[in-house]
Amino acid sequence: MARAAPAAPIAAPTVGPRMVEPIPVARAGNSLEERLESFVGQRHSRRPLRIALLFTVMLGVLAVLGVRSCVAHLPSLSSLPAVPTMPDMVRSALNCRPFSSPDADEKCVIMANNPLLNGGIAGGADLTVYLQQGAPDRLQGVIAKWQAQGAQPISGGRTFVAIGPSANVMFADTRSGLRLETGTFASRGAAQAFISRSGLLF
Repeated sequence: MARAAPAAPIAAPTVGPRMVEPIPVARAGNSLEERLESFVGQRHSRRPLRIALLFTVMLGVLAVLGVRSCVAHLPSLSSLPAVPTMPDMVRSALNCRPFSSPDADEKCVIMANNPLLNGGIAGGADLTVYLQQGAPDRLQGVIAKWQAQGAQPISGGRTFVAIGPSANVMFADTRSGLRLETGTFASRGAAQAFISRSGLLF
């Protein structure tokens, strides 16, 4: 009986370095780049809006400072030589320039927060006042013109005080040649209140 051939030896498995799956670094890198680009893009897109807002705020601040500067440099009548027969309350409240010529009307302002205008008698706004220092003998013609326009006298004689049809106050002193005419008050009663507070009736 023939003998069987010996079995071939079984080869041992070869152990080598284990293959490691590469980490998708490129994908993570691309995601980071996209986020950075998006963030930078948003910052750049907001920059014009921020610049516009900053410019608007600066303009507002400059406007406020400009108005305050104009008011601050507008001399008060109280710092000028005394106007004859001008009540102290009115003189201290007026902000205007000196008389430029004997026949020129001077435009003055009483600020809205002045005690003479308490209660919003001028509608909460500044009150415009026109002054003129002229020859006393000319005032009779001015007074006659005021009355022809519908002014209702409150005081006559050497000092004329009246309330006009637009609820404005008219004042004339025939001794000094000074006349005064205000802007419009909120009502006739408001004009009367100003006359009482200002001392125009003296």
